[in-house]
Amino acid sequence: MDLKQSVKEAANTLGIKGKLKKDQARAINDGLDGHDLLVIAPTSFGKSAIFQVIALIKRGLTIVVVPTLSLLHDQVEQLQQSDISVGFCSSDVLSWDESDMQSALDQYGYLLLYTTPESLWKLELSDIPVSLLVVDECHCVTSWGYGFRKAYLEIGDFVDSLSRRPQLIALTATAPMADREQIKQLLHMKHVKEHVVSLYRPKLTFSSYSFVSEEARQKKLKHLLKRHMKSGDGSCIIYCNTKKHADTVYDLIKTWYPDQVAICRSNLPNKERKRNEKAFMRGERRIMVATSAFGMGINKSDVRLIIHYNLPLSLIDYYQQAGRAGRDGGKARCILLYNKSDYDLNRYVIEQNQEFRALDYFISSSLD
Repeated sequence: MDLKQSVKEAANTLGIKGKLKKDQARAINDGLDGHDLLVIAPTSFGKSAIFQVIALIKRGLTIVVVPTLSLLHDQVEQLQQSDISVGFCSSDVLSWDESDMQSALDQYGYLLLYTTPESLWKLELSDIPVSLLVVDECHCVTSWGYGFRKAYLEIGDFVDSLSRRPQLIALTATAPMADREQIKQLLHMKHVKEHVVSLYRPKLTFSSYSFVSEEARQKKLKHLLKRHMKSGDGSCIIYCNTKKHADTVYDLIKTWYPDQVAICRSNLPNKERKRNEKAFMRGERRIMVATSAFGMGINKSDVRLIIHYNLPLSLIDYYQQAGRAGRDGGKARCILLYNKSDYDLNRYVIEQNQEFRALDYFISSSLD
């Protein structure tokens, strides 16, 4: 069987309809040639299809590192619907031990095992070589690794600890040039082929509004939601930059649309968070109030409105979150509501993070 036919059959197995995009096919071909890959492509492009097709053709064990449990469960459930050999390991659950992995490899010839950076070292792999290691949403390596997710900085060490080095694939929609080099170094990537696709999303419209008072911002939010709910068209995600803001906005919207709003933020009980996510994904709730982690990689096609209730921490965060809109190729709006207090808070957070980075770099350099 020739390579083109193998790619087509793998895509069919994954339930991918129609032809692969040219940029997808180019990245897949380089991956099948054995190169490490760094893929920068817009949200809704279909980055997951690149490593999934490669994994099915190369066979063996593929480990996929994702940033959130929401994304982990979303991708695992999608693959299970296509009868793909897939498992996961999270902080409290290992769905496959080493014997289960070997059984799946014997039956299917391949296994995609999803995990988070914190659970990577928990995998039992003494007798099973890793064919492919994928870091999805790899911008988190630099944006989170130096702060509250240090495990991202240990992925490269994990790769070096394996008896046989796997091929590496890193993917994201948001990585400036300086960050790309750092991502490659931190993940210990070699002989890397970069695939960079234009991030332009022509069917997304962007607008912003500045407010002096909180009352005025809330009034604008009410107007935007009234228009959205009246249209009956799709879903809305409202991003807030703190848990406190998320709770305030959620409580406010409950007075307007009590049966149509859900919330997703850290420190929610796990069952409540999952229940809220499912209600939103199924269309039982049309409005989701969330903090930054929600939506990363979440594949909900009918999001027609993204509202940032606060100024995002960075352009990378903003693009990543706004990119949840219009994933079906339809038109969507992205609206930013902000005031000076957002700027002051973000400046403080950034200054703290920069000081931490500088100190970390100084200590590391001194020890070399």
